[in-house]
Amino acid sequence: MDHGADIWMVRLEPAAAPQINHPLGFMQLAAVLRRAGWWNLRIIDIPAAGIPWRTVLAAARRDQPPVVFLTAHTVDMPNIRRFSAALADAAPGTCQVVGGPHPTGDPLGTLRGAPALRAAVIGEGDETVLDLMEALEPDGDGGLEEVAGIAWRRRDGELVSNPLRPLMPTLDDDLWPAYDLVDLPAYFRRSRMGVLYKHPRYMTLFTSRGCTHGCTFCHEVFGRIWRPHSPERVLDEIEVLVRRHGIRELQIADDLFNGARPRTLAICEGIARRGLDVAICFPNGLRADRLRPEEIEALHRAGTWRVCVSPVN
Repeated sequence: MDHGADIWMVRLEPAAAPQINHPLGFMQLAAVLRRAGWWNLRIIDIPAAGIPWRTVLAAARRDQPPVVFLTAHTVDMPNIRRFSAALADAAPGTCQVVGGPHPTGDPLGTLRGAPALRAAVIGEGDETVLDLMEALEPDGDGGLEEVAGIAWRRRDGELVSNPLRPLMPTLDDDLWPAYDLVDLPAYFRRSRMGVLYKHPRYMTLFTSRGCTHGCTFCHEVFGRIWRPHSPERVLDEIEVLVRRHGIRELQIADDLFNGARPRTLAICEGIARRGLDVAICFPNGLRADRLRPEEIEALHRAGTWRVCVSPVN
């Protein structure tokens, strides 16, 4: 695919609840693609923008984007199927790619249920999306059979599941989400994870990926290996959010924030040391049986005011 091609990332309104958070997955993938030389990137977050499907579909009919990425939980699949079919009518040449928890759990079923989808990304997409974009061709199968971590549809309709891609062993501390591709104030007016908040000016934040535990109710998009950003990287990002973007509250959405006690303490102490006046929520991500009194006290000193913990399983 040409590096100047239009790449759209579209998130539909959530099916399970009205709460939304920032599309950090798309923001991260956009940063990955931008660094690799793709520059014509657009994130269309339908619930945050408050726009109807017909507006997006009209734009697709006009612009004919070569690639559109979608994301889905299981409860979102009926909407994904309807939108995908409508998008295929509006822009029949568009390659539609879907990722997220549901395609990760059932990639071939996802493609069977939505015939306009060209590929499903399995697991995290940072490396996969680069290989996928290089392989995609408007009128052929290209090199899709060589892209690890996807299931895909041949032009003759056959479904293929490629080998899985190993998880990245470490996270890139130098790559930040593409904050400039979303309208941050649009999220201040929307209901968020956990509903309750102290300040409307908030940001969702990932400081790590994965979890070493195997709770039956959780997804495995990021695997069972815990990979944290360094404390300094986390603190630098928080400082930019607070001082440059005016963020007053953080919603930390890790699967496992407190995977290492020294790191937890370093982040909390760094927030205080840098004078970052920010409220912190944990709608998930704190493992109750790993918390110790010193961590709870450090979290409180750093500005934590609300936590949600799951039953240990």
